[in-house]
Amino acid sequence: MFLRENTQESRFTPPSFDELVNEHKAKSFLSPKGVILNLPVDRDLDCYNPSGPFVLIPGGNTSMFARVEPRAIEGSLSVPYKRKDGLWRPVRDIAGLNLEDPSVVNIKGENILIGVRVWPEPTADNPFATNYRNEFYRINGDFEEYEMIGYGPDRQKDTQLIDLGDDGIGVMTRPHLDALRRGVLAFTIIESLNDLVPENLINANIIFNQVPPGNWVGVNQLFLLNDGTIGVLGHVAKEDEKGKSYAAMVFRYNWKAHLVTPIEVIATPDDFPKFESKTPKHRNVIFPSSLVINPGNSSRAILYAGLGDASTGYLNTYNPFFGLYP
Repeated sequence: MFLRENTQESRFTPPSFDELVNEHKAKSFLSPKGVILNLPVDRDLDCYNPSGPFVLIPGGNTSMFARVEPRAIEGSLSVPYKRKDGLWRPVRDIAGLNLEDPSVVNIKGENILIGVRVWPEPTADNPFATNYRNEFYRINGDFEEYEMIGYGPDRQKDTQLIDLGDDGIGVMTRPHLDALRRGVLAFTIIESLNDLVPENLINANIIFNQVPPGNWVGVNQLFLLNDGTIGVLGHVAKEDEKGKSYAAMVFRYNWKAHLVTPIEVIATPDDFPKFESKTPKHRNVIFPSSLVINPGNSSRAILYAGLGDASTGYLNTYNPFFGLYP
């Protein structure tokens, strides 16, 4: 069932982060724990927020990007990994890109890397201030070349793409409305990858009232479902004096009618064994990257995620879009 109360003027009060998480915990207390994925990395570096696995060329190795950076600072590289004989190893002869939170999606037969570029932009009040934006790169061949093809508006991240066939390319963005609504979702359609420019994304149609003010949402992966709607894997979050808290969530989006189903939390950091975190204030952070449907049992899936802004893990879970995907 789709909600209709996703307009700015709606009186509908959506459930809070805490309510969504408590609902998940009430039905997941018997579920098995996830697994910490120890991707090889140089000493004194952390590896987290992976792209999820993908294959670049037919018959090639399964690959994955991951965010690599020192524990004490944020200065990220998106580093490619390949899996061979069951082990993940960095691709040493290929340079990483200065991007945060990589993801890879196939659009019109092309493999597109999406990441967040951060750069210094000091002000009189803050000499350490930064700016950021999403950037989009075509991956040519088997990591043979990264070709920048577009970028999004300043101070927006977590943009995702979906191939809608003859209807074009769907773009889900994450604008900030104000101090209390730090991240909402919005959607627009472009005709081609050449249209990935700020002016085409800045006025995407906002999805209001998914969470109350003080909480925020982001998108991590999009699925074209069998009924023509879009399945969304994302995150819902809050921040208080204890730090940031994130949970992995899903919902369905009817992009033709601009309607959404209620958010459902599918994983929290408590669903994983103990893991390293960047600071104590990051211990309750999970950043979902991708859902991979089990090819032998389409009711099950593997959720890949970053944990604590310092670790990577995966969780054997249910397919939240079972019956509609694949």
